Amino acid sequence: VSHDLRNVLTTAQLFADRIEASEDPAVRRMAPKLVGSLARAISICEGTLAFGKAEEPPPALDWVRLADIVHEVVDGERLAAGSHDISFSEDIPAAMAVRVDREQLYRILSNLVRNARQAIVSHGGTGEIMIVGRDTDDVSWITVRDTGPGLPPRAQANLFTPFEGGTRKGGTGLGKEAKGYMDSGELVPDSVVLGMVRERLGADDTKKGYILDGFPRNTSQAEALDGMLLEMGMGLEAALSVDMPFDLLMKRLTGRRTCKACGQMFNIYFSAPKAEGVCDKFGGELFQRDDDKEETIKKRLEVYQDQTAPLIDYYSGKGILKRVDGTGGIDAIFANVSELLGV
Repeated sequence: VSHDLRNVLTTAQLFADRIEASEDPAVRRMAPKLVGSLARAISICEGTLAFGKAEEPPPALDWVRLADIVHEVVDGERLAAGSHDISFSEDIPAAMAVRVDREQLYRILSNLVRNARQAIVSHGGTGEIMIVGRDTDDVSWITVRDTGPGLPPRAQANLFTPFEGGTRKGGTGLGKEAKGYMDSGELVPDSVVLGMVRERLGADDTKKGYILDGFPRNTSQAEALDGMLLEMGMGLEAALSVDMPFDLLMKRLTGRRTCKACGQMFNIYFSAPKAEGVCDKFGGELFQRDDDKEETIKKRLEVYQDQTAPLIDYYSGKGILKRVDGTGGIDAIFANVSELLGV
């Protein structure tokens, strides 16, 4: 829901910005699109509220001209593409009509075209996006193709693997117990955390391997984890320590800036926006999250030095500590980790 809502509101913002800054006659053509985008956002919100009350309405099926929906989607994405060399083609028979929920189909096509556009931009900004519609005797076909980079092999291998989260819809008892502590601002007891880890490691998808990120956080948790894994007939092959100088770490953390409009992240030291305080993608305002402010980071690092740093000696003593140079880029660090783990 958040993903769909963000996309729709981003389109609305783009049109609104254009209307505010422009004095040309195209304003009269843009205004209805702005109204339509905002109405679509309101519709999503109302649908979310209805879903929360277990009153989700059935799809509002009606016959609509496919070309009208596709043209509306492409219009917004062409504007979002800005100066990037991306061409859009619409090959939809003028008389082609489909019986659908118009808003649902709009969101589906908008997501597909937006994903294609963003992938092309991230790999050089030159490409083509094609939307084709065809009718046969018993089915209507809608195809969205693009000349972007496509999915990497690692992603292709898991393309049809369902996403897996908690073991039970609505959360587990332990998860809800942990949430109660967090909502009240208290630390979650180790016994609850360990119970959640045990439950998760007992799932079928961990049989080929697993990674624990952010746990354990202290030696007492590490000792309890060792005992639990022994009981479960499992073990740890390696403990990774990503090392970097303190000054670099502070710049990476405190330099982060987030776009209020689209959530895109920048770093004023390493990946600064073209214009200070302004998102390169949609022109949204950049801000610094509370978690990224220097005083917050320093407190977190103090806790790390006091509680988590001793884990380096703990796992070094067990002979499974692997140290990784964290001063390079993400790709270099990933390559180093893969080499250390032999994957």
